[in-house]
Amino acid sequence: MIAAARLDTTWFGSSLILGATAALIGVTAGIRPELAIVAALAIALALLVFTDIATGVALFTLLTFFE
Repeated sequence: MIAAARLDTTWFGSSLILGATAALIGVTAGIRPELAIVAALAIALALLVFTDIATGVALFTLLTFFE
């Protein structure tokens, strides 16, 4: 059996996207730190919404009052 055939590449795309996003936020943090903080919080909110929509909507509603 060929070694490449046994290699599981399902997580490779996800790891690549995660690494590129982390690098982009890192570069942004060097230029404008406040923008990097907002981007990190926006990604966290998006992950929360994808995980539990009710909690995400409630948190988004709460955050709109701080605007």
